[in-house]
Amino acid sequence: MTESLAEIYKKYFEIYPQVDEAPEQLAEVYRLRFQVYCVENPFEDSSHHPDGLEKDPFDDCSIHSLLVHRQTSLTAGTVRLVLPSEDNPALALPINQLCREPLLNDLNLLPRSTLAEVSRFAVSKNFRRRLGEASSPSGVSTEWHEAQA
Repeated sequence: MTESLAEIYKKYFEIYPQVDEAPEQLAEVYRLRFQVYCVENPFEDSSHHPDGLEKDPFDDCSIHSLLVHRQTSLTAGTVRLVLPSEDNPALALPINQLCREPLLNDLNLLPRSTLAEVSRFAVSKNFRRRLGEASSPSGVSTEWHEAQA
């Protein structure tokens, strides 16, 4: 019997679907986000995060997930699901800060209580490419190209 893709994936990675109550894992989330969003792809200003942890006001109303490589225990990836703020219902989702589309702000059409936003998806540079693909501009290994010839 062949293994499913999910079974194979679980051999290599441990998924922590909600790390909000685990301070050490949550710190790993913020460290990886700092590396990806402040250092490698300067979407955020690193000087605003002198502790090396990329955080924002939406983190308090989010569910954070962590992906860890089993063999090395290295953090491989993270993502968050931003939920509507119960304490501050007027707080918009991150998309509302970047996109001023009136439709997104129409609370009658899109009540905040029915929305969530996936954001701060980050993959460690150690896991963005498979072996043999790092030198390929197309992201496909030379072995694959040779096998196709």
